[in-house]
Amino acid sequence: MRTEPAQCDGHHCLLPSKSSAIKDLIFSNPTSYLSDLRDAISRYMSAPESPHDCLVINQTLQSLTIECQPGYNGSLPQIFHMEIYNSIVEHMADNLTRLDKPRFHVTDLSPGTSYVLVIYASNIKGRSNSVALVASTLSTAERRTAQDDKLLFNPLIGVLIGVVSLFVIIGIVIVVIVFKSHISKGDTRKGI
Repeated sequence: MRTEPAQCDGHHCLLPSKSSAIKDLIFSNPTSYLSDLRDAISRYMSAPESPHDCLVINQTLQSLTIECQPGYNGSLPQIFHMEIYNSIVEHMADNLTRLDKPRFHVTDLSPGTSYVLVIYASNIKGRSNSVALVASTLSTAERRTAQDDKLLFNPLIGVLIGVVSLFVIIGIVIVVIVFKSHISKGDTRKGI
């Protein structure tokens, strides 16, 4: 028994005549067939799982960058959300949405302030559980300290330390030479 391939034109496919049982199933009650098909497909689709392994990967005076690993998408495209709450005045400071990955960069934050970050994913079937983390922007004192540390490694300071070290070494050499010549003169007097 030879099976005929389906004839497709890019938009529609005609089933081969041997598959009349399938045609009868589809065309005898198309509403029921489509409903059953939708139910079968939707069993495999669900709301996404929560993003996980969230880390603050950068902090500045006025910004935070957070990156997470996406959870299972529920077999559907998912969207990632982050809500930023100022923990001092207890209000939402910002909210961000990403279509591609759970990586967020939030700016225009207050320096030295603690924020609660609520991260979740959603798709057409629903929303994941939220993940919360606490992160703080740097304070101005922390920034000044970081700049002071850079001053310690200034090349001019290295040159100055080198010059001072050179003078100390030259001074030690001169003291050793004078001391040796003084001992040598003392030895010559004893020999006479």
